[in-house]
Amino acid sequence: MEKQNKEKIQKDKDLKALKQEKDKYLAGWQRCQADFLNYKKAEAERLNALVDYEIEDWAHELLIVIDQLDRARQEVKEKTSVIQGFLQIEEYFINFLKSKDIKEIKTEVGKLFNPEIEEAVETEEKKGAKDGEILAIVQKGYKHKNKIVRPTRVKVAKN
Repeated sequence: MEKQNKEKIQKDKDLKALKQEKDKYLAGWQRCQADFLNYKKAEAERLNALVDYEIEDWAHELLIVIDQLDRARQEVKEKTSVIQGFLQIEEYFINFLKSKDIKEIKTEVGKLFNPEIEEAVETEEKKGAKDGEILAIVQKGYKHKNKIVRPTRVKVAKN
């Protein structure tokens, strides 16, 4: 009888040790699982950041073309079929940028200069204008998602 009790006690100890070992390995596996999920999430974020960087990089080049088309549109007096074709190309580029979440920064003449989204490229003393008031938009600005790709370049009043 005593031998059976000793065997039972030994079996209970062995069972308890096995449960502790199982819990240890389970906890380690769960940590590895969580680490792997965190790694996958971080890699996805890095990949998205790289894609955004590339989009912003080629957007700079495309914005130069859009600026040239915009200047040409402003200079043209009559709208021939050739000019209409160029205007359609400009519209296509603008829509393409919008599809990639690149949008024009809305800036208005008469509003106060905002250094977070605008760059003052020229100042002018003008009577009747408030200090820091935008007098003219020199070049349109654009943003990708919430990041400034190119600030709006403006002429600002200085008193």
